[in-house]
Amino acid sequence: MTSPQACATSRVALAVFALILTALSNGCLSTSAVEDRRTAVELADDRVAIVAETDLETDPEAGLDGDPFAAPLTADAAMRIALRRDPRVRAALARVDEARARLAQTDRAPNPMIDLGLGIPIDGLSGAPAVAMLAQQVTWLWTRPDRLDAADARRRAAMLDAAASIVTLDATVRRAHADAVVADRLADVAEELAGTAAAAWRLRVRLNEEGEASRIELDAAVLEANRLALDVPATREHARRTRLDLLAAIGLPEADPDLLRLADEPPATESIPDDTTIIDLAATARFDVAAAGCRVEAAHADAALAGLERLPDVSATLMWNRNFAGRDALLPGARVTLPILDDGGPAVAAAAAAWKLAVLAALDVRRGAIAEARVARSRLERAAALVEGTRESVLEPARRAERLAEARHREGVDDADAMLVARTMRLLAERRLLEHELDAATARIDLIEAVGGDLEAGPWRPLESAVGRTTPGEAVATPETST
Repeated sequence: MTSPQACATSRVALAVFALILTALSNGCLSTSAVEDRRTAVELADDRVAIVAETDLETDPEAGLDGDPFAAPLTADAAMRIALRRDPRVRAALARVDEARARLAQTDRAPNPMIDLGLGIPIDGLSGAPAVAMLAQQVTWLWTRPDRLDAADARRRAAMLDAAASIVTLDATVRRAHADAVVADRLADVAEELAGTAAAAWRLRVRLNEEGEASRIELDAAVLEANRLALDVPATREHARRTRLDLLAAIGLPEADPDLLRLADEPPATESIPDDTTIIDLAATARFDVAAAGCRVEAAHADAALAGLERLPDVSATLMWNRNFAGRDALLPGARVTLPILDDGGPAVAAAAAAWKLAVLAALDVRRGAIAEARVARSRLERAAALVEGTRESVLEPARRAERLAEARHREGVDDADAMLVARTMRLLAERRLLEHELDAATARIDLIEAVGGDLEAGPWRPLESAVGRTTPGEAVATPETST
C-alpha cells in the first residue's frame, strides 16, 4: 500500500514533468522566412509594379539573359536589371531571414539542465552513491509574450525596411536614367550650337573681308565659336559620366557606356497632388515611417520585459538519488534567484529610455518624411511651371522666329546672319527647356519616393494591413485607409 507522502511526492513530480513538457512544446514558430520575404516583395510591388516579375532569389553576380543593350534601355528595363543585381535589396531580405530566425529562437524554451553525481563512500555509513537532477528554467513562460512581441515587431520592421529598399532602388535607377537621357540630348544641342556658332564665325570672316563687319564683331564671333566648341567635349563627357552612374545603379559598373542606348521616354504628365494629400501620404504610406512604428512597439515590449526582472528567476528541478541501501528517492523542487542585490531598477530605467528614444526617432522620421515630401512637391510645382512657361513663352516664339528667318533668307530679304541668330535663340531655348524638364523629372521621382513610392495610392498604413503578427492567437489587422 502506498503511503500518502509517496502519493504527494508522485503528484508533485508529475506536475514538474508536465510543466517542463509544456515549456518544451511551446516552440512552434518556423525559421522559414519564405512568407515574410514574399510579403515584403508584395508590399513593394504595390508601389513598384515590376517587382513581382523579378526573381529576387537569383545570385546578383549571375549573368543576365541575353544582351541587356540590344534594345534602347527604358527606365522599367533598367529597374528590372537593377532588381536582379542589387546587393542592398538582397541584404535587406537577408535581414528579414535574420529577424524571422530570432523570432523563432525567442519562441523556443531554454534547454533543460541535467546534473549527475556519483558518491564515493569514505565513512562506511549511509550516503548517496548516485545523484541526478533535471532543472528547467520556467521564468521563460511569463516573459515569453513580451519577448515574442519585441521580436515580432522587429521582424515586421525588417520586412518594411526590405520593401523600402526596393522603393529607394527604383527612385535611384529612374533618376539616373533621366539624367542620362537628358545629358545625351543636351550634348546634341551643344553640338548644334557649336555648329551654328562656327557658321556665324565664317560669315563674320567673309563680311569682314568685304568691309561689312568690324574687327570687334569678328573677334566676338571667334570667341563665341571657340567657347561653344569647347562645350561639346565637356557635355559629351558629362553624358558619358551619367551613363556610368546609370550602369552603377543597375549593377553593371563594368559595362561599356558607349554600347548603352537609351530610350527617350516622354515626361510624366499626371497631376500633382495637393499639399494635404502629400502630407497624409508621407505620414502614413512610407515604409520607413511604418518601420519606425514597429521599432517603437519593440521598445515598448522590451520595457515591459525589463519590468519582469523585478520578479524572482525560477527554475523547476527534479532530483533523483539512490543511497547505499539501494533505496531510490525523487526530490521535486525549485531554484529561485531573488532580486535583492540587483533589483532590476537599472534595467527598467534603461529600457524606458530606449523606449523614449524609439518614440522620438519615430517622430523624427515622420516629420522628416513630411518635410521631404513637401519640399519635393514645391520643387516639382516650380519645375513644372518653368517647363510649361519655357515651352509656351520661350521655345515656341523662338521656333516661329527661326522659321520666319529661314523663309526670309530663302526669299533673299535677309542675309544668313539673321537666320543664324534665330537658330541660336531656338537652340538656347531648347537647352533651357531640357534643363527644366530634367528638374521636373527628378523632382517628380523625388516626390514619389518621398510619399512611399506611389502618388496615386490613398493613405494607408502598411504596418497594419499586409504585415500581420505571427504571435499565436492574434489576428491580422485589416487595412486602414483614410481620405
